[in-house]
Amino acid sequence: MKQILVAGLGRFGEALALTLEEAGVEVIAVDTDPNHVEVVKDRVTHVAQLDSTDLAALKAIGAEGVDAAVVAMGEDFQASVLTTAALKELGVKRIVARANTEREARILRLAGADRIVFVEQEMGQRLGKALVGDSVLDHIALAEGYAMIQWAIDDRLTGKTLRESEFRSRYRVNVVAIKRREVTHAEDGSEQIRERLDPVPLPEYRFAAGDILVLVGKDSDLEALTGA
Repeated sequence: MKQILVAGLGRFGEALALTLEEAGVEVIAVDTDPNHVEVVKDRVTHVAQLDSTDLAALKAIGAEGVDAAVVAMGEDFQASVLTTAALKELGVKRIVARANTEREARILRLAGADRIVFVEQEMGQRLGKALVGDSVLDHIALAEGYAMIQWAIDDRLTGKTLRESEFRSRYRVNVVAIKRREVTHAEDGSEQIRERLDPVPLPEYRFAAGDILVLVGKDSDLEALTGA
């Protein structure tokens, strides 16, 4: 199982840690703020309140053995640089760091970051991908080459069960959850649409028109399936 360290549990770091956990990644989440730690403590594999600029503290949680690390702090740039440098010193294979400006990005690269994330820019790209195709309702980049999407099923799947669809063997993607849209009628005759989430769908689940799947996989495999 892939193991990823997330340093900094503000809104971006928290959302990233929870998304990775839902995708089946073993997450180590750290922050100095006990309130941030409290929010995710029962929702990710490992969480610790510690100073991520402290090399000894990172060693104590096994940071040197992770597959990748994300430095997610957005306001404390000095801490971001020192954390990046500490992770580099530990020999972490891949370090992704958040930056707000090109100048910050250059400094973080010098400190050892392999990839820089501009959150606002990434959000714009995510929205763009969701708008390009009507069937792909949302797109979240998880790591280089991998993503989580919400996809409205097409006629290929309507009426089939989850087992019959063979997502893993045929399409090489994983179904994380299924949303079913249910139409009800109010007393005035108007239609109301509600979504029911099935986070652990059974193999016998039979797809109906309008179902939305939450899928995780390689970008190329997701694009081949959805045509987006």
